[in-house]
Amino acid sequence: MDIQTLLNNLHEELSCSVCMSKYTDPKQLPFLHSFCLHCLNGIQRTSGRRDKIACPECRQEFNVPDNGNLAALPTNFRINSLLDVLAVKECNTTGVKCGNCDKRSRESHYCFQCCAFWCGECITFHNGIKANRDHYALALEDFQDQDFENILKRPEFCAILGHEKKEMEFFCKICKVAIGNACALTDHDGHGKILLELVANERKLKVKSAIESQRKRAQIKRSKITKLDESLSEVQEQAARVKRNVQEYVDSITSAIEAKKLEIFNDVEQRTKASLQEIKNQKEEIEEQARRHESAIEDTEKLLKRSTSAQLMQPNELMDKILKEEKNQEDRSDRDDCPFQKFDFVENHKLFDLVTAEQIGSLKTRAQQSSADGKGISEAIVGLEAQLVMTTRNKKCQSSYENNDCVTLEISNRHGNNCAAEVQVQDNKDGTYKIKYFAKETGTCSASVKVNGEHIHGSPFEVQVKPRQFRPVLYFGEQILERPWGVAINEQDEIAVSDVGNHKIHLLKSDGTHIKSFGGKDVQHGKFDWPCGIVYHGANIIVAEQSKNSRIQELSRQGEYLRHFGGEGSLDHQLDYPTGLSIDSVGNIIVTDKLNKLIKIFSADGQFLHKLGTEGFITQPCHCIQHDDYLIVSDRGEHSVKCFDRRGNFLYKFGKQGNASGEFKNPASLSMDKAGHLMVCDSSNHRIQVFDVSGKFVAKFGTKGSGMGEFDGPLSAAVLSDGKIVVTDFHNISCSVCMCKYTNPKQLPCLHSFCLHCLNGIQRTSGRRDKIACPECRQEFNVPDNGNLAALPTNFRINSLLDVLAIKECSTTGVKCGNCDERTKQSHYCFQCCAFWCEECVGLHNRMKANKDHYALALEDFQDHDFENILKRPEYCAMPGHEKKKIKLFCKICKVAICNACAFTDHDGHGKILLEQAANERKLKVKSAIESQKKRAQTKRSKITKLDESLSEVQEQAARVKRNVQEYAVNIHAAIEAKKLEIFDDVERRTKASLQKIERQKEEIEEQAIRYESEIEHGETLLKRSTNAQLTQPNELMDKILKEENYQEDSDRDDDFFQEFCFVKNHKLFDLVRIEQIGSLEESQTRAQQSSADGKGISEAIVGLEAQLVVTTRNEKCQQCYDKNDRVTLENSNRQGDNCAAEVQVQDNKDGTYKIKYFAKETGTCSASVKVNGEHIRGSPFEVQVKPRQFGPALSFGEEVLKYPWGVAINEEDEIAVSDTGNHKIHLFKSDGTHIKSFGGKGARHGEFDFPSGTAYHGDNIIVSEQVNHRVQVLSRQGGYLRHFGGQGSLDHQFNFPFGLSININGNIILADRKNKLIKIFSADGQFLRKLGTEGSFTTPHHCIQHDNYLIVSDSDDHSVKCFDRKGNFLYKFGKEGNAHGEFNTPYCLSVDKAGHLLVCDTNNHRIQVFDLSGKFVAKFGTKGSGMGEFNSPVSAAVLSDGKIVVSDNRNSRIQIFE
Repeated sequence: MDIQTLLNNLHEELSCSVCMSKYTDPKQLPFLHSFCLHCLNGIQRTSGRRDKIACPECRQEFNVPDNGNLAALPTNFRINSLLDVLAVKECNTTGVKCGNCDKRSRESHYCFQCCAFWCGECITFHNGIKANRDHYALALEDFQDQDFENILKRPEFCAILGHEKKEMEFFCKICKVAIGNACALTDHDGHGKILLELVANERKLKVKSAIESQRKRAQIKRSKITKLDESLSEVQEQAARVKRNVQEYVDSITSAIEAKKLEIFNDVEQRTKASLQEIKNQKEEIEEQARRHESAIEDTEKLLKRSTSAQLMQPNELMDKILKEEKNQEDRSDRDDCPFQKFDFVENHKLFDLVTAEQIGSLKTRAQQSSADGKGISEAIVGLEAQLVMTTRNKKCQSSYENNDCVTLEISNRHGNNCAAEVQVQDNKDGTYKIKYFAKETGTCSASVKVNGEHIHGSPFEVQVKPRQFRPVLYFGEQILERPWGVAINEQDEIAVSDVGNHKIHLLKSDGTHIKSFGGKDVQHGKFDWPCGIVYHGANIIVAEQSKNSRIQELSRQGEYLRHFGGEGSLDHQLDYPTGLSIDSVGNIIVTDKLNKLIKIFSADGQFLHKLGTEGFITQPCHCIQHDDYLIVSDRGEHSVKCFDRRGNFLYKFGKQGNASGEFKNPASLSMDKAGHLMVCDSSNHRIQVFDVSGKFVAKFGTKGSGMGEFDGPLSAAVLSDGKIVVTDFHNISCSVCMCKYTNPKQLPCLHSFCLHCLNGIQRTSGRRDKIACPECRQEFNVPDNGNLAALPTNFRINSLLDVLAIKECSTTGVKCGNCDERTKQSHYCFQCCAFWCEECVGLHNRMKANKDHYALALEDFQDHDFENILKRPEYCAMPGHEKKKIKLFCKICKVAICNACAFTDHDGHGKILLEQAANERKLKVKSAIESQKKRAQTKRSKITKLDESLSEVQEQAARVKRNVQEYAVNIHAAIEAKKLEIFDDVERRTKASLQKIERQKEEIEEQAIRYESEIEHGETLLKRSTNAQLTQPNELMDKILKEENYQEDSDRDDDFFQEFCFVKNHKLFDLVRIEQIGSLEESQTRAQQSSADGKGISEAIVGLEAQLVVTTRNEKCQQCYDKNDRVTLENSNRQGDNCAAEVQVQDNKDGTYKIKYFAKETGTCSASVKVNGEHIRGSPFEVQVKPRQFGPALSFGEEVLKYPWGVAINEEDEIAVSDTGNHKIHLFKSDGTHIKSFGGKGARHGEFDFPSGTAYHGDNIIVSEQVNHRVQVLSRQGGYLRHFGGQGSLDHQFNFPFGLSININGNIILADRKNKLIKIFSADGQFLRKLGTEGSFTTPHHCIQHDNYLIVSDSDDHSVKCFDRKGNFLYKFGKEGNAHGEFNTPYCLSVDKAGHLLVCDTNNHRIQVFDLSGKFVAKFGTKGSGMGEFNSPVSAAVLSDGKIVVSDNRNSRIQIFE
């Protein structure tokens, strides 16, 4: 500080910090703080100690000289000099006191040798004295800055009486003090002495050296503080990173469970679809039967109405069938069976228990020196395998192995997007990990290699990814293959090839070595006819497609037949020339049904699931694969690739016919390479084209030819594990299908008619002459014995209709004359000849005598009745020579209608009747059969209505089961979320501990740094301001500085500032979650509609007390039945539909009866829905009248053993634990008051108590808080000591008169730390977690409980109850001092009853008050007294399993139970 600054701040420098006035007789303490002597004497008197004094400034204690006389402390000569300087500065206003005459004068001088002021008169005397001739006295008004500095540098004089004017010049080596000449010759005579200046200089050097050491040390401390600040950030970043890793892992488990849920959903959908399909099939079958009946009725009625007698008497399978069916019994479709499969969801309790029991992972210390080697950290090729090896190392850079280490690789592009596929990490169990990946795009990528979430040394690495060249490396198979079509590869890189030329399957190694072949042309199992598509299902099953047999076969790798499905046809489960196969992500089989123009998906066991293409989006499909959420189809008919979503909704297509990039000619099979690119076998362009999934062209390879890398019709491609591509090189051939038109109608017995030449073609194709299948209805019929289809009945009605059509169209096309064959528009029609006549020929017709009764009408004159007459024209004999003979008779022997000529020739001697009579008899029989068919059709329609109802039931069942699955999945998610929060809490605890440790280190080091800096400052001030004599005086500060110069501090070691840790996944849990199903769908014989319920609980209940009922499950015959998978539930709701019951328990008695208990939560009329497997039982929902609770006393006990009972707790077996503050014991009782045992006794040893208050069960253990011992003890139910925590104090882990305690939902212990005015939460093992009330929230917290998401606290001296959220945020409070409803007088313990109401022990009002959780008053019970139901200071309450309330009646020394 320069002199001017000093002069400007003199008042501040010269103010005593104790009296706040100008120093008088300043004395200096060892740490250079100075105070007035009278101030220090006052402090000494107040402290009552003479040997020690505490510095009022820095609070450090120092020794007082032996006689306790503070006047012996060193005088601060600098302050005295400054006081003189101040006097000089202020002399113009106040003057100064003369050191000789004591007069105050403004006109004064200052003598630098006398160190005194002289007035104008006395200065003359001073100057006249011979002894003062060398003195320098200066008028105050002439003072300059240098003169002020000289005052501060004035010498120090001896303090011994009589030596006041003797300057100290020597230093006594024996006494270690500065002395003057007089002292040297008297008190210190004979002692070793040296010049004071030498000693002072020597000490200055030492102090300067020590100050430099301290400065370096302070710098080290400041550097350490900077590192600690960095560590604080690192700790928080570590916590955030670990939490992210935990969250990601939890998300993966959740995703796995979600996938399992979706599998169940899919199973539900499949079962539902199967049931719906079964019902629809039944419905279709019955509908078909009904339609057939109705059609038969309609056709038969038409037959009766339109047919001639001769036609009625012709052999007719339809009419015969109708007559035959009249007497037959109905088929199975008329039985009233349950038309669908009933099932329900059965939870996998093993999985839930596992999830509940297992941790999702753990936190462990990480390694930091790990390294990676291999080409894969610097270069890669798109779609080909890249490799590297990672070695884990410890802090000493030595290779190390931990089985829980988590090694990962992430490849990202410049935009941060993932650009690698199929990353695989192989643990070699020796600290090395082989890592493989496939780059997906070219350019510079970043490879982040991490161990336990931390980058290894050098990570992230820069990887240059090059484009793929698709170079040929190998060809094989010419010796055994003839037209290879499909190719498939399993996990062992074994190649399966379908050979349509040899009708075989060949297996080869990836190097081309032939392993085996099997198959051969045939229709038998294990044989093939034109095998096209092929795929591996798992490693050991081969699925092969047979185009010409239209079926799919599954075989083992050894070629053994396993099963097949399909078969030619157009039904959902059938196929028509399938050409492509693939497996989707869930193991279903995707089949390309070429001629049906569909893609069909089957389960692994061949059950049809669904199809796409019904909308006509696909013209000629060749192959379909699934990739991510897409189904991709090659369509040879449109020379394109089409993309659908997994539900079959069309999204987009790309490609068209051509040979440019992105164009196709007959695209065949599809596959995905390791980079996620789509490869299309562009067969007729003899190449493979590569696209991204959006259809953007990427690359192509191959040209037409037979050399390496050339193709002649590539049909299929597959990818090896290292990314290499295997292609089948096939010579392509094609075929086509055509149809013909119909003439010469022939009628089949089903009344369907077709051209004769069409039927002949069908007969030739079938290879059978005795049977023919109707092309329309697929029914088979017998062909006349000679196999000649021409013998089938001509459809005269169609011939008649053809005539009608000719008449209708004659004005435009004309008709052909039946006589001259000329076509003319002016024609007539003869109703007897059944022929057309032109204008010229009709005259000839009319003039012929034989035609005199014929009626010929001009076509232009036709009316409606004329058309009807054409349709009713008679039938003539078909026998040669009998063409004009009408059929009038019926042969009983031959069962045919005949003409008169036939009666005398072929049928001579046979029994005959008139055709009309035979026809009438047959009409009567047919009409009777029609009536029977109508009744049967009505029965079918009723059945169809029931089936429609069943369709709704099936869908409702599916929705219900899905809800159950969803609820169970949510429960598992909640359990995992709780485990995640436990890890998060552990992270927070560790982080908090590390932060606290760092903060403590930082505070400690900062304090050391401040002390060093203060010592440096004071030391420098000492050197600057002290005289030589002061420097040599004993001084604790200077001694300390010199002593610490060579002292090495422990905290300067470069230890770890915090514990580094990472999250290690519990792979066992993840694997089990991935492997295990979350449950299963089980069928049940139980019928909810027949099941029943009994008991009071279905009609009445009391709020908060247990209500009961018994459900009996029954089957369709109303017989009691039991199915272990039945799910019985109870739901109670009020008129608003809100739940109004708590703790619903269903006890399965394993005999078809279920005991159900519940607790009603509110009064009024409630609806009790009792369901079995999601369906209401008989009579459900029931109307339940809920009455309010009366809280009547039921039992009193304990007076013999209790003295001032305090806490009360109840376990799952309804065992009651009571803390006895008077006897300092814990007593156990049964719920009927029977005393079980007691343990404890007054003391502070383990298992002893001093005023035990709060108590709670924690599983099989009992937890007790002790007020006087300020601790919590954990004991077994037998009273055995297990552990304790706490101790008196105000630190987080300590207590000051702890009162009530409780257990939260996570098993943590909540304690009311009464005199510390806090609520503290500890883990089950006694580790402090967190606290409430640091903001002064409580006056005297007595008890705290958790209910749902609330923490509820009784504050006895505030006479209120306060509510917080689980994070400790205050929400609201209720209550005030008083005795009205909702007012309190010292509320003690809290509990929640079975109705969810809060019970408050209003201790000094001698009652229990009941509230809802918002603080709304509900009820109260108890008054002051000693009778049953009366209290004298109720302290604590707990609830039994049946809802009864147990209360500790403190001053009555008893326990009471209330109903």
